[in-house]
Amino acid sequence: MASPTHARQTTRGRTYEHPKTGEVAWSVSTIIDSGVPKKALMYWSAKEVAEAAVANHRLVSAMVDAVRIIRADDKHIKGIVSDPDAVEAAVEWLKNAPWRKKAHRALVGTAVHSWIEAHTLGRPLEPHADPEIAPYQPAWLSFIDDFEPEFLATEMTVWNRTESYAGTLDWIARINGRTLLGDTKTGKEIYADVALQLSAYYRGEFALLKDGSEQPMPHLDGAVALHLRDDGTYRLIPVDVSERVFRAFLMAREVMRWAEEIAPEVLGAQLLGPDGVAFQWPETVEEAA
Repeated sequence: MASPTHARQTTRGRTYEHPKTGEVAWSVSTIIDSGVPKKALMYWSAKEVAEAAVANHRLVSAMVDAVRIIRADDKHIKGIVSDPDAVEAAVEWLKNAPWRKKAHRALVGTAVHSWIEAHTLGRPLEPHADPEIAPYQPAWLSFIDDFEPEFLATEMTVWNRTESYAGTLDWIARINGRTLLGDTKTGKEIYADVALQLSAYYRGEFALLKDGSEQPMPHLDGAVALHLRDDGTYRLIPVDVSERVFRAFLMAREVMRWAEEIAPEVLGAQLLGPDGVAFQWPETVEEAA
């Protein structure tokens, strides 16, 4: 599955650019990642580093014990010292352990979403050779057999101009007479953040097609999260996308804006004392007073 249509990856996260109007909006996923505290992530990261150190203690020890040969001008060895570059490399390798794991899981999720997209578009589902990806196929097929969804859209970009955000939903399907917004997850668990994500997609004001044209969003009756598990089973979970959840998403957006747009500008230049350079207080301070 390629990068979502009209999406742009920046050093600060993903944005969407409207090809006809030039509008730029933060992506739903970036807003949630930047605006919602994730306490569990801190403990998970520490656990991943600890496990990497224990599982690879011989490698880490060898890296730390690496030495550097010091030679005199006549090329003779005059000493052997610890190699600080090797120690730094060991620290970096351990520090990056959680992100290597996360990147690997993202690759698995991308592969799964790729063949799901192809299958919803009517292409045959070819057995996958990768043992880390193959178990998700029977889970997907079981969902198809049990609920017989009629897919109306897949990997569709949605945009909310009023609130200035955009994103790419997984699918919309007709299931048991209801038109449902669906998101497919392949992680170990389904987390509450999916409600923020789906509440934002649910209130997309229009669908932005590949050619840049805007189409009305279909009427939606609800939202679900489809949890495909690596044991070949699945769970279909109703998701609350009510107004209270959407308000929480908008609050997360404001927290993200604080970090990305406002915080870098709130500290002025250092004052050089009472007789130093003149300083113009911001108008907002005067208004507040």
